[in-house]
Amino acid sequence: MTCLEPSILGNFSKLQRYLAFKKHQILPRRHCSAINLKIRQINETDTSAIKDLVRSSYGRTLAEELEDQNRGLTSIIVAWVDTIPCGYSFVSWKGPRDPEVRSKLPNIPEFYCLTVIEPFRCRGIGTALIDFMEKTARNQGFTQMGLGVAHTNLRAHTLYQHLGYKEAIEEYYDRYPCLDETGHPKEAADLCRFMVKNLD
Repeated sequence: MTCLEPSILGNFSKLQRYLAFKKHQILPRRHCSAINLKIRQINETDTSAIKDLVRSSYGRTLAEELEDQNRGLTSIIVAWVDTIPCGYSFVSWKGPRDPEVRSKLPNIPEFYCLTVIEPFRCRGIGTALIDFMEKTARNQGFTQMGLGVAHTNLRAHTLYQHLGYKEAIEEYYDRYPCLDETGHPKEAADLCRFMVKNLD
C-alpha cells in the first residue's frame, strides 16, 4: 500500500527549528520550484540523517532495507530540502510485492510507502519523488511502473490518476504484520487497487 501518513519523527524538534529559521523562505503551497529540493537514492552514510524519517516496511530494520538495496532488489529514495530529509519512498525492482499481483503483473517495479512530512506537503514534493522514480525505472529499461493504493485513500487515488496511472487490478488485500492494542503481533489487511502507468 502507498503510505501518505508519516510516522512520528524523533528529530521533529530539529525540523521545527529549521522551519522557524527558514520561515520567510518557505514558499506558499503549490509553489515549490525555488525550494532547494534534491532527490536521490540513499546510501549508508545517510543513515543517521534519515533513521527517524524512513519507516522501514512491515517491521524490517533500515539495515535490512539497505541490504536489499545493495543487492539491487529495492531502492530507498529520499527528498531533501537543503540538508533536511522531507520525504521518501521505496521501490521494489523485482516486481509487485504482493504475490497475487506479481503473478498477474510480473516485472513491473512498484513504489510504495510514499511519504512527505507535514510541513512540506502540498508543495509538489510527492510528485517530484514519483517523477524521479519513474525516470530511474525508465533508465533501467522498464516500460511500466506500478503502485498499490487503499480503496479508502481517495485523495491519493485521484493524484495517481492525474499522473497517468490506470487501474490494473481492482481489488486485492495488502497484508502486513503489525501489533494489536496489547502489543501482540497480528496480521492486518487493507483492501487495495493496483495501478500501472506506461513510461514510454
